[in-house]
Amino acid sequence: MNIDPNQSLDALVAQMPSAIPVLEQLGIDYCCDRHQSLAAASEAAGLAPDEVMRCLGRAEHTIYRPVSDWMHAPLSGLMKHIIDRHHTYCRREFGRLGPLLSEIAEKHGGRYPELREIRSLFSTLSSGITMHLLKEEQTLFPMIARIEEARIRQQPLPRLPFGTIRNPITMMGYEHDEAALPLRQIRQASHGYQVPADADSAYREAIQALKAFEQDMHQHVYLEDYILFPRVIALEKAAA
Repeated sequence: MNIDPNQSLDALVAQMPSAIPVLEQLGIDYCCDRHQSLAAASEAAGLAPDEVMRCLGRAEHTIYRPVSDWMHAPLSGLMKHIIDRHHTYCRREFGRLGPLLSEIAEKHGGRYPELREIRSLFSTLSSGITMHLLKEEQTLFPMIARIEEARIRQQPLPRLPFGTIRNPITMMGYEHDEAALPLRQIRQASHGYQVPADADSAYREAIQALKAFEQDMHQHVYLEDYILFPRVIALEKAAA
């Protein structure tokens, strides 16, 4: 594959899933900054685009197992994995991290006022994603399951209240982009998840958990935007 520095990050990872762990390691956000070019995202991360391209070139022919495992699996199995792994993780971390961020913002906010900003951003993120998960679980995923079942049984596709499955998928994509903004702002406010030398254990735990949360969100969004959604759109198109 010829890696083009002017190619957008979303186009890059769609064509080359093995780029994902490389971008993660380099601190380039292929999820939140997906519409940026590789060159622009590299420079924003303080990296030379040529060096990033060399790193990607070394990984070009490797297999990114978490992606390859879901390329041909049943969509019902992929959706169950997304709910069990990523939705459950989100809800657990919202319940754990919200109070923890409030604790450290009250305790350390005088010296580190960015903690109050991070607490507010995480609260916004939590509210938006909580509603987003419900829409997927109660509406979109059941519709996808019905489409897949109809195709397996070689039956006509179900009539959907919102027309084509592309319509709710487009809305979910908008909401993914909306969630990207507070994620990016949290990373910036925390100076790339850096912890002050005098931070206590609660402070360190919160920052490490925020970093892990962002990484999980990247994997979560990738599974939906780049695997689940394109596959069900293709199913619907094939049956049209």
